Amino acid sequence: MLRQRQYSLRQLLLLVTWVALAAVLIHYLLVTRGRLLEWIGDAIAFFVLFMLAAVGVCSLFHALRQIWYWPKTTAHVVRYCIKRDKGPENKGPENKGPENAQPFYHPVLRFETIDGQPVTTISSCGWWRRPWPSGDIVRVRYNPHNPKWAEIDCFTNIWGMPVTFLGLSAVIGVVMFWFG
Repeated sequence: MLRQRQYSLRQLLLLVTWVALAAVLIHYLLVTRGRLLEWIGDAIAFFVLFMLAAVGVCSLFHALRQIWYWPKTTAHVVRYCIKRDKGPENKGPENKGPENAQPFYHPVLRFETIDGQPVTTISSCGWWRRPWPSGDIVRVRYNPHNPKWAEIDCFTNIWGMPVTFLGLSAVIGVVMFWFG
């Protein structure tokens, strides 16, 4: 059974910020002994480290929730919905327009839930290319409380964010330990 999220992302961000500041203050008092510029550099590094780790841990919990609690079924890739990136190059007075923006292909999925309810939804994960041809059958995992929230069951969709953010935080942590 899925529980409602107990803490908002804002509360988690504030908690991680305070933990990072506390760690930096302890480091400042015990190690640097008054070197202000070194303390500011350490504060920025600790903040980035803790933010990356927090995003990694939150995405890890989401991946585990998908693996353990979301039912798995098969779906048809009906077609693709093209969404364009509204990056910084498409903003401002010299706007080049949405036709020049990077297209992302989001598969439109059609499947039936365990209860037999038909669902058609657009995946929130988009790619620069079309990894599955229209008409392909793919495995999906969906939220049992909101079947419109479905994702294709592949390594990138489930484990991409946890591996990336926890890996980056591990690398930054090792570099800080090695050179700090």
